[in-house]
Amino acid sequence: MNVDNGDLIELFGATPPPEGYIPIPPELNRAARRKLAGHSQATVSLTSGGKLSKWAAKQRKAKRKVAKDSRRKNRGK
Repeated sequence: MNVDNGDLIELFGATPPPEGYIPIPPELNRAARRKLAGHSQATVSLTSGGKLSKWAAKQRKAKRKVAKDSRRKNRGK
């Protein structure tokens, strides 16, 4: 899933996810399969409050924290 725009794709086999996509955790597989509903691609609303959108929000927040810490570290030098 691309957590920045809500794009959800189904990966087949041991294919690594494309750049910008993060594999969803196993506990969200059921929600992802339901959202895909047999299709290979779907869009998840990032504001719906569902399981996938909450997980995506946490991932975006973690990315912001890493970027903020990196800026802070680089500023000190």
